[in-house]
Amino acid sequence: MPAHAPADHNTGWVLKVAALATLAFFGAELACGYYARSLALIGDAWHNFSDALALFVTWFAFQAQARAPSRHRTYGYHRAGVLAAFVAGLLVLGPAGWLFYRGAQRLLAPGQPDFRIMLALGAAGVVLNAVVSVALRRAARGEQCPPRVFLHMAGDALAGLGILLAALLIRIWGLRAADPLLGLLIAGLVVWTVWDVMVESLDILLEGLPRGLELEQVEAAIRSVPRVQDVHDLHIWSLGVGAQAFTCHVRIPPLPFADGEAILDQVNALLERRFRIRHVTVQLECQECEAVNGCHIPGAR
Repeated sequence: MPAHAPADHNTGWVLKVAALATLAFFGAELACGYYARSLALIGDAWHNFSDALALFVTWFAFQAQARAPSRHRTYGYHRAGVLAAFVAGLLVLGPAGWLFYRGAQRLLAPGQPDFRIMLALGAAGVVLNAVVSVALRRAARGEQCPPRVFLHMAGDALAGLGILLAALLIRIWGLRAADPLLGLLIAGLVVWTVWDVMVESLDILLEGLPRGLELEQVEAAIRSVPRVQDVHDLHIWSLGVGAQAFTCHVRIPPLPFADGEAILDQVNALLERRFRIRHVTVQLECQECEAVNGCHIPGAR
């Protein structure tokens, strides 16, 4: 896909910078949160870490697509980032549990967080996420970057606005409980964000059906190709984020070789156009396929 190369390069570069900026902000916010005694800032810091994780995984997917496979790793390096995301997600659940525990304690005995630091970090977080979202949208041109990245950025922006609101409540009305309450809400947001990354990572590692695809729809689309009589032994899985692979058996009537090639070209074009599946292996057959010929995975029904 040479026509998309510049957009892919720009998107990958912006993703990398955005991930590094978000990671740097995580460190600054975590340190300021402890200094200001603000559970909301500490919770938002870990939420930013989970979003930096999502950005790094997406960036790694762009890098893996550009890296040539080796003779040992014939599918390339797509899943290295996915595995790292799953492990990192498990590690983030620990701080999230601590946030729930400390939040419950602070609700019973609220402290006095420094609202000035909360205002400064909350505003900085909103600005950072606005800049990252605009940069990604411009670089991706609305096509290359997964929608979940923008969803995570929107969640970060809402958390930043929540910190601003909590700081104002503490400053104007002295509602100190606003800080631990927001910390608990952000802890829930951290768990939701990390859980989403972990579930998708596990689906990829276990070669589950990629998100957004329905096996029945893909099968029906192939059956609609003229002269296709049957479709079976159909498998779709993810090599990594945004990289799908596909195999199936397609039965056609006895035809000259050139006609079979034409049908194969139609199937490949259909899969790329409608489902964005580009790594395709199709076995053409002119008679019923038996299990002994490899039509079924051992142990599968």
